[in-house]
Amino acid sequence: MSCKNVSSKNAGLSRMIGSINNAISTLSASSKIGLALFVLFLIVAVFAGAVAPYDPWLRFSPFMCPCFAHLLGTNDLGNDILSELIFGTRVSLIVGFGAAFMATIIGTVVGLLSGYFRGLADELLMGLTDVFLMIPQIPLIIVLAAFL
Repeated sequence: MSCKNVSSKNAGLSRMIGSINNAISTLSASSKIGLALFVLFLIVAVFAGAVAPYDPWLRFSPFMCPCFAHLLGTNDLGNDILSELIFGTRVSLIVGFGAAFMATIIGTVVGLLSGYFRGLADELLMGLTDVFLMIPQIPLIIVLAAFL
């Protein structure tokens, strides 16, 4: 590898870092706080095994009050609540990203089909989309759960 290739790769990396810094500097203060919390949750989710003080399935005395050993106490089964909370972060983020990914895929497919077929198919698919947007989420979830 020549010095020219190395310097061009470093230039590309520094441009990327510069564009990330520029994007972050344009955010408002509340957006920066939200981004920092999101990154913190991602780090906790990825390194849950190293961050959590105990295995979430490990049992202690039930209903222990918060103390130095168990910062949030234990539940009725004797599990450390902080460890459960930390490991629950991983599940919550996976479900959230999975739902967002599926919504993007379904919306893209419906939009592509609607645009490709036009006419009656477009009207039907957009009408179906409007129905799903009108129905509140909780009753929709109850109805879908009843049929699944």
